[in-house]
Order: sequence, then structure tokens, then C-alpha cells
Amino acid sequence: MGRSILTPFLRRTWPTRARETPMEVLGPVQFGEMLTAWALHEWQGRLRPRLPDAAARLSPEDARFNAVRALLQNRRDVIAGMLAAGITDCASVRVTAGDIPLILVMGADPMTNYSKNKLAERDTDGSADYVRGLAASPAPVSGPFVALARSTAGPITVFDVMHRIAAWVAHINAGRQYSLEINLVLTQRASPVFELPKPS
Repeated sequence: MGRSILTPFLRRTWPTRARETPMEVLGPVQFGEMLTAWALHEWQGRLRPRLPDAAARLSPEDARFNAVRALLQNRRDVIAGMLAAGITDCASVRVTAGDIPLILVMGADPMTNYSKNKLAERDTDGSADYVRGLAASPAPVSGPFVALARSTAGPITVFDVMHRIAAWVAHINAGRQYSLEINLVLTQRASPVFELPKPS
């Protein structure tokens, strides 16, 4: 691969006239590495109850292969949305409380709004209770996290783990202060369907 467009900005921040404190770029991330981390997280978490007992006995290499295959099967529309947006680079960025106004969820809904609504929602599928449980926990919310943007100046749209970031916002609103490291996929244009406002 050629030289990353992020190289001149590593350990610094991207300049922007729109923000006084841009997101800190921690370093470049390969798209394949990002997908594999995402896949293994789902394999060991959300998908685990649906896996056969033999899955626990797989070698690390076979587990990675099967985890990525499961991700491509279960998240194919989301991954297609990323690819269709024209990926230009991927980076790890540090997101702090000051960045919360720049964070969106799918459908162009502000994360602040999504978090508030999810915490107040009557639970019908387990997701609202899950967010409330994370929000009430003393443990910090952990990743990996996946988001899309045109640049590291934001705004960014969360493509995976919206529930955990909603709980992180609740932690920040409760006075806790800690940052998140997010794998940010940079694209030429907005992702079809996922980054556009939902039809009213």
C-alpha cells in the first residue's frame, strides 16, 4: 500500500476552522484489521449464544476466519454501505466529551438524542435495558468502535456499538470523564442509506 494520507498528522490533530479542538489522530488503521477486530468482538459477544459448542475449540486462526465470515454474513449491508461511500483511509481517533455534539448514529440522529431516547425507552428487544445496565455500571464502556466520516474534523456517524456509545454519553452526563478510541473509516461521500436522514 502507498503512503497513508494520515502520515503527516500522526500524533497531532487535523486543522479545521470549524473546531477549536479537533479529534486527536492516534494512528492509521488497516480496514482489514478494523473488520477483524469488529468480527472477533461480535463472535465473542453478541453471536456467542448462537454458536455451536465446537466454536469454543477452534484455533485462533480458524476463529478469526469464522468470525470474519460471520460478520460479512450478518453485517453485509453495513459493510456494503462503507465500501459504496468510497473508502480513502482509516484511522484510530480519540473522542472526548467535547466531541459528543459531532457524533451521530445511523439516520443522521445526534448521539445525544439517541442516548436520551434509548435510556427512556420501554424495553421491547433487550436493547434499552442493555444500555441502562451499561450506564449504571461503574465499568468504563469499551470498544472496539466503528464510525464513518469525511474527515477527522467530524461529524462522525457510528456504524457499530451505538448502544455502548449511548451508555458512554450517559456516563459523561453523570459527571464521569474518560475518552474513547474509535476506528474511523474516512470516505469520499456519505454512505448510502445509513448516513442519510430517515424519511419522515
